[in-house]
Amino acid sequence: MLVTQAFRQDRLLAAAQQFVAAVFGAGFMQAAEQQLDLANIVNDEIKASTPILMCSAPGFDASGRVDDLAAELNKQITSIAIGEWERERLTVEQ
Repeated sequence: MLVTQAFRQDRLLAAAQQFVAAVFGAGFMQAAEQQLDLANIVNDEIKASTPILMCSAPGFDASGRVDDLAAELNKQITSIAIGEWERERLTVEQ
């Protein structure tokens, strides 16, 4: 991919997609683009004592979706945010 970047930068995205398909399988990109069924994950795949780390794109806050799901499932949750604003606040308070 470094050679592709050096000589054909316009083909870098296609080369990266081929690399991901070769390593993770052809269906990986399609599965990654689908919206997660968070209710199924919470009910079937994890225990109540297992913490979940959710990462999102800059500027997108997934906490509203989590709060809505907790209300829908009548579950109690504890949220801990570790985004940019919290990092700055922790640095100032220390």
